[in-house]
Amino acid sequence: MRLTKEIIEQGMSSRGGWNMQQLSLLGIRELKKGWKNRLIGIEVSEENINKFIALTNSHLKTTSNSNQLSICD
Repeated sequence: MRLTKEIIEQGMSSRGGWNMQQLSLLGIRELKKGWKNRLIGIEVSEENINKFIALTNSHLKTTSNSNQLSICD
């Protein structure tokens, strides 16, 4: 499957970044200027693309909010 700019952006966190686990799925070992442009158009397995997207926001710490309601079955 060809990697597109849209797929890369779909994996971006709500804070505008990616984690190294995501990037390693795309073959990135270290970030250098222009990394996104170099990735566009490369072949990546559908499995790795799905994992890349599934890991979106996984590196962000969640905070507990006492005002949040919890609904139990």
